[in-house]
Amino acid sequence: MFRLDIITKAGILVFSYDFIENWAEGEEDLDLIAGLKSAAISALRETQGETITEIKQVDYTLLLYEGILTFGFLTVKESDLAQHELLRNIVLKFELMFTLELHAESIYRKEDFEAFRSVIQTLYDEFRSVDVRSLNTIIEIISQSNASNIIIYSTSKFYPLYTSMVDHSITLPLHKMTQVIRSMDDLCLSQKKEMMTTEIDLHDIYFHAIRTKRHWVVYLSDSKRINKFSLNYEINAIKNILSDTPITSYIGDKNSFF
Repeated sequence: MFRLDIITKAGILVFSYDFIENWAEGEEDLDLIAGLKSAAISALRETQGETITEIKQVDYTLLLYEGILTFGFLTVKESDLAQHELLRNIVLKFELMFTLELHAESIYRKEDFEAFRSVIQTLYDEFRSVDVRSLNTIIEIISQSNASNIIIYSTSKFYPLYTSMVDHSITLPLHKMTQVIRSMDDLCLSQKKEMMTTEIDLHDIYFHAIRTKRHWVVYLSDSKRINKFSLNYEINAIKNILSDTPITSYIGDKNSFF
């Protein structure tokens, strides 16, 4: 991962961040990336952002994400799902944090967005790390319950960190699960909530999830055989334990929760 750029829909660069100092080998690299971004914006406008998520070159891959107010670009060596999710999170947080500034009809000043550098560093630290301590604590808590068919997701990476599927008749494609979790996480962000519970009946599968600060704890059950009263009791009990259990996180925030 080399560089992040956030550009307004009018084509104005408002924020950039180099993950690696002096990553570009020369002006040719910078010109190539600038050309890719220009081509990407033109393509996104023509396709309304429906299909293009990355552009590959010999030495670099440019990841793209179109927000409501901005375009996000992440220059990487090779792409993967986690990097796409990181870029999406960055763009969403940037637009939430600077909605007023991005809507203002004035000349943008780079210093208006400098506060986002510390946010980027936090997101990047979470991207590179797994909070093993809190993850193990959550696993210990849920293992003491009667609930089964559990998947634990990271709120920053959106892929499973832990699975315990007992009932093999329950099947849900990973990409669909990720879409559901991501949509619910967007709702949390928009409402500025760090913890919530939700339940969804997905035809034959009953989906119940708890969001903590760093994880989604997901329960899957066969909707035809489930005892919803019993499961809701278990989940509410676990939620109460999680909400009351402080832990020192891996980035040193002593007041954080899971």
